[in-house]
Amino acid sequence: MKKIFFKNIRCVISLFVLIICCFVSCAFCQDQPVNSDVNSLVKEGHLLAKDQKYNEAIQMFAKAKIADPKSALPDTALGIMFLKMGEYAEAESYLNSAEALDPNLAPVQYTLALLYEKEGKNADAIKYWNRLLTNEQFKEAAKKHLEFLGVKK
Repeated sequence: MKKIFFKNIRCVISLFVLIICCFVSCAFCQDQPVNSDVNSLVKEGHLLAKDQKYNEAIQMFAKAKIADPKSALPDTALGIMFLKMGEYAEAESYLNSAEALDPNLAPVQYTLALLYEKEGKNADAIKYWNRLLTNEQFKEAAKKHLEFLGVKK
């Protein structure tokens, strides 16, 4: 019982630390060109989210999406925001949209892995964690989560 409790606590702490990492990664993402309007709107949204002004942050991310519908950055930010709020279906929708716009964006893969793990969709979580094993930024976290999910490498 104690072992399960500590694994769950570790997973929750991991989730919050990694969500913060995703915010930082997405805000300064260089994998795709992002116009400065989108970048500044997303940064402003992150600041609002940090101040726990979630509804205002969501509005800011939505403005960023309107500013550049082809950018994965606003959808990623919206997905992370809804995940943080516990609205998993909304989070998944935005993260899938971001993935469709840029399938190789590691913060999106990472956040989808966390989402699926949190929902108990282990096969989907494992698929995304395995993709992240080749990414230096997320490799160690992916190994730990795969181990947590019982995958032996």
